[in-house]
Amino acid sequence: VEWFFLYTNDAGVMAAATLVVPIQASFTVFDCANGVLAGILRGVGKPSVGLVVCLCSYWIFGVPMGLYMCFSRNLGLSGLWYGLASGSITCACVQMGYISAIDWEALAQQADDRVKVHAE
Repeated sequence: VEWFFLYTNDAGVMAAATLVVPIQASFTVFDCANGVLAGILRGVGKPSVGLVVCLCSYWIFGVPMGLYMCFSRNLGLSGLWYGLASGSITCACVQMGYISAIDWEALAQQADDRVKVHAE
């Protein structure tokens, strides 16, 4: 909080930032996890799963939730960030659930079979 003065001397902006930074921090943790999880999905040949999960989590759930919390629940800027954080958390949980259900042995066998075909 002491470092906000580096960016502004407006007390209102500092007060808003004080409320929003903890929410942004949780968003950032899950957003980083989403990057890793999306990379795993791309690596196993399922990039469309990550695309659909992220689109739905953010645009169908997170953004409407943020707008609702901002305007209907009168949470203002914090409400918008709560919505984005909830979308990020949802995205990470769904991607993790999908990845947890992958049959890794079968996937490894498929990769091995492809390598053998190309090696011959």
